[in-house]
Amino acid sequence: MREIKKHIFLETISYENRHMSPRNLYIIRGEERSLMVDTSNNTERDWTILKGMIDALGIDCRKLDIFITSIRIIQAWYRSCRSLEPGHL
Repeated sequence: MREIKKHIFLETISYENRHMSPRNLYIIRGEERSLMVDTSNNTERDWTILKGMIDALGIDCRKLDIFITSIRIIQAWYRSCRSLEPGHL
C-alpha cells in the first residue's frame, strides 16, 4: 500500500496464473468517514489485502463508505461488517 496523495492510498493487486489485469484498490481516509473504491475480485487473497489496508489505516469498517465497481465482493463485505453492528457482537 502506498499513499499516492494526501489521505489517498492505493494497493494494486496482481493476479498470477490468471488471465486478468491487475486491479486497483483505493482508500480515501477522512476524519469522520472514509471511502473505499474497490475494483478487486472476490478471492481470499483480495479480501486479505483489503482487510489489511483497513486495519493498517486504523479504519472502522462501520465508518467506511464503499464504491464497488464489481458486484462479486458486495455480499462478503456486507456479512463481515454486519457482524460488527451493535447487537451482533
